[in-house]
Amino acid sequence: MTNISPLDALARLLLVRTKGRDWYHGKFIPKSSPITLAALLFTIVVMFLVSFFMGRAAASSAASCPGPNRSPSWRPTWRS
Repeated sequence: MTNISPLDALARLLLVRTKGRDWYHGKFIPKSSPITLAALLFTIVVMFLVSFFMGRAAASSAASCPGPNRSPSWRPTWRS
């Protein structure tokens, strides 16, 4: 079973009513499938790129900002 967004359902309803079911399944779906696949691939690539660059930015800012555990003079109080 697939998840259908309200926009997809509305587009299908309007196209089937105006053009017909045969046109929708015979012409529209075969032409829109490659575009949908390319858009999905583009979205995944952008998500990984954003994650990569945001992760590098967060890691570099965390490394340059000494926290309580990164301070060179920090020692645990329970251990002498």
